[in-house]
Amino acid sequence: MRQGLRMRLDDICKEYDNQPVLHNIDLSIEPGEFVAIVGRSGGGKSTLLRLVSGLESASSGKIVFDETEHSGIHHDIRVLFQESRILPWKTVEDNVLLGMEKPDRRRAKEVLTQVGLESKGESWPHTLSGGQRQRVALARALVAAPKMLLLDEPLGALDALTKLEMQRLIEDMWKIHQFTVLIVTHDIQEAVTLADRVILIEHGMIAMDMRIPLDRPRVKDTQFLYYENTILERFFAPTVEQHSLDFIKSGTLSASATAT
Repeated sequence: MRQGLRMRLDDICKEYDNQPVLHNIDLSIEPGEFVAIVGRSGGGKSTLLRLVSGLESASSGKIVFDETEHSGIHHDIRVLFQESRILPWKTVEDNVLLGMEKPDRRRAKEVLTQVGLESKGESWPHTLSGGQRQRVALARALVAAPKMLLLDEPLGALDALTKLEMQRLIEDMWKIHQFTVLIVTHDIQEAVTLADRVILIEHGMIAMDMRIPLDRPRVKDTQFLYYENTILERFFAPTVEQHSLDFIKSGTLSASATAT
């Protein structure tokens, strides 16, 4: 069994057109950990995932995998996006084979069976439901036996029941293959359902890093609600910027203070 990747981000910063998006991110993830990144839209969640995937480069800082600094696309990392991005002119099995350097149909069939699509190998993408297309994308990501799986809001466009099915499938695949997982999601409940740790990013910085020491499979009991509510309370807590704006609006700050 392959062990998941260990990852460390050291003082990572990212700017676009001289506008900072991520500031001084320090983060360590152990092999096989399941980590969720949550936060508001535009806060830097997906940017962080793109830096880890190698699809973009950091403005400064370094990314270390298994004690080796790395830049660019890592051959042991696969990404699953919100859109399935499967090719409509290829069959399901041929789409899965795209995830391999050396095509192996036996391996493709094996992974399709694992994701519950053993009978769909010769089907065309247009005949599949949204959930089935995401299963194809997951199979394509898993077929090369990656050591890390990056998930960029992969369930955001699915209906509630299909989303629950996919959550269970992702967790099952993680247990079987023991890869490291980093998932970006706007759904706090999903984060607590799946992750060992939930990291909240606000204004491009890590505002919270909470471990979720709950037994699996997760049950939405009082302990589950405690972690969910703790993250939500921190998520909705006023920021320093909001406090300053409130003071200014209420006239608490003097004219000289607001001018500086």
